[in-house]
Amino acid sequence: MADKDSTLVSQQTGEVFHDLVVEAMTSEAVNSPRETGYYLVTVLQRFVRLTPGELEKVFGVELLKAGNETPVTRYVQLKSLADSSLFLSGIFLDHLESRLPTTEYFFDIGSRAYLDLGSLDRELGRSEGEIAPVYMELSQHFDAYVRVLSHIADSALFNDTESRMRLYKAWAEGSNDRYTHRLTRSGVLPVDGDKTRH
Repeated sequence: MADKDSTLVSQQTGEVFHDLVVEAMTSEAVNSPRETGYYLVTVLQRFVRLTPGELEKVFGVELLKAGNETPVTRYVQLKSLADSSLFLSGIFLDHLESRLPTTEYFFDIGSRAYLDLGSLDRELGRSEGEIAPVYMELSQHFDAYVRVLSHIADSALFNDTESRMRLYKAWAEGSNDRYTHRLTRSGVLPVDGDKTRH
């Protein structure tokens, strides 16, 4: 019975994530192959079952280490690294930006890991090359897919006044296009000017 229940929950979660991804891609005007949308659903499903410490790695070091592994091991490590970078950048962008000088680090690592995955997938002849175009798409448009996951985070996961206030505070401390876009999307119109008065 437990296996049947977990399968049902997984199917329902997949359907919910699929609807969220489709809505976010439409709202963010991200036109991509259908397979890329399905891949985003699998990334979200994977991180629903996140284990403590799974994201506590030094991503740059992990990318370098992966280059010294056998192709199969490198594939597994690159996939974990790329998906983790995408998930963190999209869902927890605020947290990253509050703790790190730049989020471009995760964008660069994720984009590079997906690029390497696409090449490695073709080299290994995995899945008859069907997933390689998805990896290449994610690599080339990493920032667009971060926007998609960020949209999901803002509209479905962290859609409360406290979250919007944290976002506004971050915008006020150092305005950037991502913050402006996210605030506007949530119904808050940030205005440049004297940021000392609110």
